[in-house]
Amino acid sequence: MERIKKILKSRKLIISSLAIAVALMFSITGTFAYIQHRTQTKSNHFNSGVINITVNEEFEPEEITEEGVDKKVTVKNDSLNGQLNVADCYVRVHLAATWVNDDGSISPINADSLIEYTINDDPDSGWIVGDDGFYYYSKILKKDEVSTCLLKKAALCQGVQRPLNGHLEVNVLADAVQTDKVSESWKLCPDLIKNE
Repeated sequence: MERIKKILKSRKLIISSLAIAVALMFSITGTFAYIQHRTQTKSNHFNSGVINITVNEEFEPEEITEEGVDKKVTVKNDSLNGQLNVADCYVRVHLAATWVNDDGSISPINADSLIEYTINDDPDSGWIVGDDGFYYYSKILKKDEVSTCLLKKAALCQGVQRPLNGHLEVNVLADAVQTDKVSESWKLCPDLIKNE
């Protein structure tokens, strides 16, 4: 008899456990169905700012001489006629000289020691010489704005020995960063830009 009571008691426990599980299942699926029915989907579209700079060079004549040649360099925050959502940015430029041999190969000599630049030294130009070899434009370049002229003239240094064959080329390397990322991206930029 006692054994029958234990079996009946365990059956009651199993049946009540199953009843609780079924009730929980119905309440969870009911809640999920209600939430799914009541919740609406919203799409968030983000347009991140793009930086697209172009370097503009006016360079006449092409051959750099000891007398010097006019070489005007500006940078534009270019939206490609409104096609791009360009962000406001800061710009920096590095001038890298290379000696190109007559056969088109690059000479391993330090070509930067062969050239002198005449930089726009007007205080209102916005250009600052950095300690890292870059020229920083201290003004924010907005969409489709063009910087003031950085470089006015380039000339071969007089009295410096250089290779007999070939010519000097000046490569203008520019990069930009969004205005709110300047301190973390350009660690060595002048304080004037960091504090804007």
